[in-house]
Parts: sequence; C-alpha cells; structure tokens
Amino acid sequence: MSISDKNHHLRLILVEDAASDGQEIINLLRSGGCPVLAERVQNAAEIRQLLTEGQWDMVIARLPHPDFPPAEVLAETVRSGQDLSFLILADGEVAHDNEVMELLRAGARGTISSMAPEHLRLVIGRELQDLEGRRAQRYFTRKYFDSEQRGWQLLKRSRDAIAFVRDGIFLHANRAWMDRFGLDGLWELRGEPLLELVGKEDHNRIKNALRSCAEREPEENRLEVQGRGSDGGSFRVEMELQPAAIDGEPCVQITIRERSHSKELENRIRQLKSMDQITGLFNRRYFLRRLEAEIKKARQGHFDSALIYLELDDFAAIRERLGVANSDLLLANIARLLRQKSNLAQGMARFYSHTFTAVVRSCNAATATKIADLLCRMVERHTVEIGGHSLQVTCSVGVTLINDSVGSAQEVLARAAKACGESREAGGNCVTQFVPVVEDLAEQEMQGAWVKRIRRALENEGLHLLYQPIVSLHGAPGEKYEVLLRMREEGQEISPAEFIPVAQQAGLLPEVERWVIGNSIRAVAERHQKGLQTTLFVKLSEDSLRDETLLLWIGRQLREAGLSEGGLIFEISEKCALNHLKEVGRLSEGLRKLKCGVALDHFGIAPNAIMLQKRLKVSYLKIDGSLISRMDQDPESLEKVRRINQTARDTGSSTIAQFVESANSLSLLWQAGVNYIQGYFVQEPSTSMQYDFSGEAS
Repeated sequence: MSISDKNHHLRLILVEDAASDGQEIINLLRSGGCPVLAERVQNAAEIRQLLTEGQWDMVIARLPHPDFPPAEVLAETVRSGQDLSFLILADGEVAHDNEVMELLRAGARGTISSMAPEHLRLVIGRELQDLEGRRAQRYFTRKYFDSEQRGWQLLKRSRDAIAFVRDGIFLHANRAWMDRFGLDGLWELRGEPLLELVGKEDHNRIKNALRSCAEREPEENRLEVQGRGSDGGSFRVEMELQPAAIDGEPCVQITIRERSHSKELENRIRQLKSMDQITGLFNRRYFLRRLEAEIKKARQGHFDSALIYLELDDFAAIRERLGVANSDLLLANIARLLRQKSNLAQGMARFYSHTFTAVVRSCNAATATKIADLLCRMVERHTVEIGGHSLQVTCSVGVTLINDSVGSAQEVLARAAKACGESREAGGNCVTQFVPVVEDLAEQEMQGAWVKRIRRALENEGLHLLYQPIVSLHGAPGEKYEVLLRMREEGQEISPAEFIPVAQQAGLLPEVERWVIGNSIRAVAERHQKGLQTTLFVKLSEDSLRDETLLLWIGRQLREAGLSEGGLIFEISEKCALNHLKEVGRLSEGLRKLKCGVALDHFGIAPNAIMLQKRLKVSYLKIDGSLISRMDQDPESLEKVRRINQTARDTGSSTIAQFVESANSLSLLWQAGVNYIQGYFVQEPSTSMQYDFSGEAS
C-alpha cells in the first residue's frame, strides 16, 4: 500500500470543524494519485460507530477542535483496537504547542498541515507504508505460526520415528520414536546423547554424518546402524539425516521409516478411542467433535441439520431395581435397538449416563421430529429381558435445529436438553421440538415455575448430593471426592444446568449452596468418626463469595458437627477469582483458620493464571478440562499443564486434572507431575462414597 497505489483506497476518518478543510485534504491526496474513501465525524458516538463497523487506515484530527478535542479522538481510536495511523492536523504555531507533544506521547504518529501540501503527502505516504508493513508482518507471523503448528501435528501423528538433535543431544522426538526404542516418554530422552541408542561400532559413522549434516554438506544422509532399545536389545535401523531448525535454532532431523504399518490395528485403536465401551455407540468426546463439524457446515450454508436428545424415563428407579450391572446391560440393549436406525440419525452416541444423542443431516424440523418420534415409539414397543426381569421402558426426546443462527455446540445441546426436559415434564414417552419464539414468550412464566420448584426442593428434601472421587497419581494418603448437586422430582434426576441459572437469577443460589455446604460438612463428620480421612470439594459461586456472613456460618456448622480438622475444600472458578481478588484472599485466609482450603477451578485459561496463583497461593489448582482433553494432540496445552504443575510446586499447592475420560492421557499427566485425576475414566458420580482408594499407590 502506498499513496500512489490505485488498487487500494485509503480509508480515512476526518475530524474537522469545517467540511471545506476536510475536502481540501481529500483533494490534495487525490491529486497525488491516491484514491480516498473518507468519512467526516463530529463527535465520539460517530467515530465509535465507524470504528465498530469497519476497518480503517487512518484518522486525521484537527487541532484545535471546538467540540471534539484530538485527545478524545485518539482515546476512541486506541479503544477500538484497530491498527491505524493517527495524524494531527495543525497549522501555524499550533503545530509546536504542548498539546501536540502530549498527543505524540499518547500514540499520535505525527503532525501535518494543509498549508504544506507536499509535506502532507509525504507523511501520509510514509504512514501508509508503515501500516502495510505492520499488517503484512502480522499476516506472515500468523501464517508462520499456523504452518509450524501443522508441522508439529504432522510430526506427532507420523508413523515414522522422528527425532531432532543438536550437537548429538536429543531436543525432541515423536511418540513413534519412543515406541521404537522402548521409551515411556520424552522426559527419558530430552537432553540425552543420541549415541546412547546406537551401537558402539557405529558411533564414528553417526558422528561424521551429524557433523556434515549440521554443516549443510551431508556426504551421507542415509545410513544403516545398530539401534539399542531401553531393554538392552539391538536391531538394525536405517536413519535419514537432514538439516532442520527448532525455534529458529539449527539442528538435525533424524527419520526412521516405518515399514510395517498395520491398517487393521490402527483402525481398531481409532475405533476404541471413539466408542463407549458399555453400549458400543460413539462416546461423548467423539460426538462433540461431530456436532462441532455439523455446526460449522451449517454456518457455511451447506445444509441444516437437527440434534436429537433422547433420555430414558425413570432411569433412577430402573437402576435401583436392576442394580448397576444389569442397568448397563439394559443400556446396551437399548443402544442396539437405536443403532438399527443409524441410517436415519447419524453418529448415535451415549452422551451421558442414560442420555443418547444423534444428528439428523440435511433435514427440516418436521423430518427431524418424525425421526425422533419413530425412535421414541421404537423404544416404547421394545421389551427388554434382563436378569429375570421383563421390562418395557420409555423415553423423553428433545429436538432442535442446527442452522446458521446457532452459536456453539453447548448452545445446541442446551436447547435440545430443554426440549427433552419439556417432554419429561409432560409425562415422558413423547417428543418436543425446541421453538425459540415460544421459549421467549414463556420465559418469565417458566422462570417463576422453576423458582417454586427450587424452593420446594429446598424445603422437602428434593436435593441430593453425588460424589466423584479425586484419585492420587502418587499414592497420597486419604480420600477425596468432589461434591455434585442434583435435584430429584417425581423420580427424575435434574441436572444443575437446568436449575442453577434460575436460582442465581432469583437470588436463591446462596441458599442452595449453604444447603450443599451443610450436608457436606455432616457427611465429612460421619466419615471422620469412622476413622476415614475424607476431604470433600465443594463449589462456591460469585454470589456466595460476596456474602460476608458465609465464613461465620461455616465456622458455626463445623463446630456443631464436631469437625476440628475441617475436611472441606471450597472451589472458586479462575474467572471469579480474577474479578474478586480481595474477597478470595479474605475467604482463603478465613478458611485456613478453620482448617479448610481453597481450590481454583477451571485453572489455566486466563493469560495471567500463573500470577493469580502466585498471589493467592491456594491449596489446589484444578486444571481446566479443555487443556487436559487437548494435551495429547497439542504441545502447547501439554506445556501449559507442565507450567501449571511447576507453579503449584513452587507455591506449595497440588494439581488436579479434571475430565479425564481415557487412559491415553494418564502417562502424560504422570510425567507432567500432576498430583490427582478426576473424571469418568476414574468413576462417574455416585450417591455414595465407596471408591476403593487402596490401589492408588500402585
């Protein structure tokens, strides 16, 4: 971009007190061969609207201006976040006064004068070239970063064994390399010499090859050597050497080609990672990826789809009658039935406990509802024979469209879950389609009904607790559980996602959380009386954090229960802690006196998360599940987990990895030094604390 670039229009905002002055500048630029698209503004609202609606190259502000001082113009420009040039239009002695100096210090790029047209054109030309350079640098930096990320991903997924060495020392290697030499992880390799994995008879050859490759004059870039595994065994391998770079520093890439791929084995492993082991349907993690892909296609205008959300009715009573093992057999039986219609509803998955989800592609609301009703009737007519019991079950189904108006997978799931909830409230065994207009009109009435239901649950023992174990990876003593809340109504279990937002809006959340805390304290007291070292993790909301009477109330509850050792850890979200540092510090200090602790939940998302922990020094850091789920595919996420764990060690805290759903991440978590794990891989939430912690140390 330059002042004479006829293929690019200069997008200019003028802040002038006289339209004729602005036109004079436009004419000067156009006469110099610069196409101009200009807008003239007179106040903050006008410039704010322009900066919000589009991309601009330059702002020129008149000094002085009777109604809109340049300092205010510059402030609005900076607030917009756009990278553009800000010039001061000042004539005569004004160009040298103190206000100009202040503006230059605040970020203005220079001064121009309509009385010096050639100088004006030169300054604007220079600014446009600088702007083009900055934008190009950002563009190529993004491209470079994206390319580098793709390279790391390809390296990770490669079936060829690949390593990088500098001066004969390992810098990095992929999983295939470690498998080839029988190593557990990169920690065993990084900083170690390559010669440790090569037979002595080949040391001189490999040294010469590395030296010539590092000097970019390889005499021999392919050589066969004797490899040595971690178990002492030896084998012949062919290594390919080529110059490379990591973080801008030169190194040598060594590749060992895999000659014996097993497609069948790879496909089987991929299938196992995406399948629910009880039902044989897709699992939650895989389905969420599929749903995100469907949403992306819908946003791009390819086609609309629909989400079917199917939940078995009265499952709590069924599980109580059949027991856990037979209940799993029932789920597998229903899954086989649903799979018969997988040609109509793609990607059928077990999403949660007794909830199944599927996507219907390229359809309208009527078609999706018809398919959902077909599934509903199919379940109704089906008889299940299990453990000497003959059962007929029904289901509640919710349907919502996936089109270009939806925001995220969570929004789509929330809509479908709401529709399913309506089916359940209507008695079950039916289908409800989510209709936004009806939802909006009835929102106030529905909220009032929910408030009554929450109050009824508080007064009539309609709430109950579930417990999910938090297991040590290093054999730490004691037993730890996270406390989860559910509402029970007419035999149905209701997720907190359905009633907590309403409780918060109605101001009932502190009361609900005090119910949870009180019952958790009594549960811990009972365990301690039996000689069990039980610690419960209880979530606290922003509403409770602002409650200045909460600490006194907790202390009174602990004394009444006879708990001298506390036994509770209170979880506060990272976002909430950042917004309420003073309150969290006060609460943390008070809880320590009560021999309780604080954990930061969803930790590691905020850019300043590490500084937050260094300031607060809480007892536990619960690493956000998004980092845990990505770390086996994303080196940055893995490195972030390592940094979090190092910070925890430095501040005397422990780390907990949340949402651990498979064995794949365990070795990485152990290598990173994470202290505890929690998730469905360990155990799903249960109404009782019966997890066997005796096997932790092994």
